[in-house]
This record gives sequence, C-alpha cells and structure tokens, in this order.
Amino acid sequence: MPVFFGALGIHVSLIHSQEHLFPFVDHEISVRLLRSMKEMGLDLYMNDRVENVVPGGDGNEIRTSLKSGAVINSEAVLVAVGRVSNTEKLRLENAGVQVGERGLLKVNKNLQTEVPHIYAAGDVIGFPALSSTSMEQGRLAVTHAFQFNYRTTPANQIPFGIWTIPEISVLGETEETLQARGEPYLVGRALYENNPRGMVLGEKYGLLKLVFSAGELKLLGVHIIGQEACELIATGMMALEMNATARDIIGLCFNFPSLGDMYKYAAYDAIGEYREGLRS
Repeated sequence: MPVFFGALGIHVSLIHSQEHLFPFVDHEISVRLLRSMKEMGLDLYMNDRVENVVPGGDGNEIRTSLKSGAVINSEAVLVAVGRVSNTEKLRLENAGVQVGERGLLKVNKNLQTEVPHIYAAGDVIGFPALSSTSMEQGRLAVTHAFQFNYRTTPANQIPFGIWTIPEISVLGETEETLQARGEPYLVGRALYENNPRGMVLGEKYGLLKLVFSAGELKLLGVHIIGQEACELIATGMMALEMNATARDIIGLCFNFPSLGDMYKYAAYDAIGEYREGLRS
C-alpha cells in the first residue's frame, strides 16, 4: 500500500477500481484508513480505472489517463492487480496434476491434489494465501502425508493482517456480514486516542471495534486499525476460540497503560449499548 513521505518529497496517487478499499474489511475500518491516507497527502482515485499509460522517455514523466478523465503524471507506476501462482514451469500435468485458472491447484480437505500422494498448500491453492495460513496448511499436509498424531483440522479463526499505515487486522464477523443475514448484533468501540498508551503513540485514527451477538453478548468479530493491530488481534482470536462474551472480557485485568486494555473498554461500550436497548 503506498504512503506519502512528505519529508522525502514523494507524492503518491492511488487508483482503485472499487468504491471502498478492502471490501472484506469492516466498512468503518476501511473509512478510517482512507481518512488517514488523505491526511498523509495521498491523492485517491476511487471507483476509477486506468485507460492507458504512456511511458516516459529521456527523463519525461509517465502519463496515466483514467476513465474519469483525470490524468496523472508520475516518475513511476506500480501495478497491483492480483496474483498468479508460479506453477507454469513445473509441468505438473506430467504428474497428472491439473492446473486451473491463474495457475491455481485444486485440493481436498487434506490438501491433496487429484494425485493423492501430491499435496499443495499456500498461494498455489488460492484464498486466503496468507503467510500464516500457508504455514498452517503446510503443517496439515505433512501431518496427513506422514500420519503424524497431531491436530489434523485447520484453525477455526484466521486473522487477516494488512500492513498499511496505520495497520489493520480483522477477524470474524463484520457489521455488514451480519446485516446481510439479518442477525441482530451489538458493537463496542474503544478509540486509541482515549487510551493512555494510544495517546502516547499519537494514533489519531486508531480504533478497536468488537462485534457481539445481541442476545448472549458473545464475541463474533474483532476489527482493529492502528499501531500494533496485528499483535492486538491475538487477544481477540483467543477470545473467539473460547466463545467469550463481553462480560468475560470485562473480567480480565490488562496491563496499564497498554493498548490491550481497549478490549475491556470496548466490551463496556457494548454492554452499555445492550442496557440502553433493554431500557428502550
């Protein structure tokens, strides 16, 4: 993800074909990232597409024309439009393994291809294609192949880490997924700027957002933007694995000052919303 380094005099324009960044991320988190990027000085061209790029020569700038009619002159252009698995030169068809679109391989729940003694894991089998999930898939494949007496099922909770500035990490249900299914829910929020540690860090756009079921106050989703988001998500992951409720989280004692303490105050916020709903 590009950033603006004012001190270095590097200006960045971001062109995105959709209205929102990271559609799978909770919308509120995505909006905060966009606001942060704008404040850093990025020019954002959302819901727009590149029509053509005219390479520069002899020191001339590159000219990029967009569908909206905008023209961007720059010294360099970085194109990021998805990934293709690097399987073309492996000649897998000679081993009986069929390669699909974008170089992806099909596997079963044990990570076996259509040739049972050939396994595949990681980016070559597609989504989510994260380093963390790839390592876990590799472990499961080895466990099955050699019949080791280890855990043979994948992890229930898979956090996503997005290394933007500020960074993002998300896990579980979002408001949007629950709304789409018509399931009632409650939200608890804790801002970095209201947390002593967050104040020290000066994290203006930081937010820890917890999504709970409306009835039992069971934790359903964890969404974080701000410094150490990819570390903070681990607490939420454990809480989800343990089927924790907002009341369970409130009963925990966190270091002070620490960013982790935001979990308690986000849970308090959700319970406040719950009690308000009962009164109304």
